[in-house]
Amino acid sequence: MLDQAWIHLDLKIQEESVHFKLVNSRVSFTSKNNAKGGIGLQNVRKRLELLYPSQHELVITEEEDLFIVNLKIQLQVEKINTILFSNNTLNAVGHENQVHVSR
Repeated sequence: MLDQAWIHLDLKIQEESVHFKLVNSRVSFTSKNNAKGGIGLQNVRKRLELLYPSQHELVITEEEDLFIVNLKIQLQVEKINTILFSNNTLNAVGHENQVHVSR
């Protein structure tokens, strides 16, 4: 169990690409928790390949005391608008490399 759990999230939308980086603490590495991801990661990889074939890069790094997830997706303008403004459930406004999201 972690005494001081933490998480850091960085999300950037730049022109036609989305960059997502997540770093979080984890319990120190042991041989019994050395699984290479479960069904969830397999599903994420399949879904990315279906939605963004040859237009994404997912790199997951496991270190002794942290996980690092880097995801880059190249989008078309139509897909960006669909993601940000579909069904009026999410609105985003970008200003000078910052994105403000509201529901």
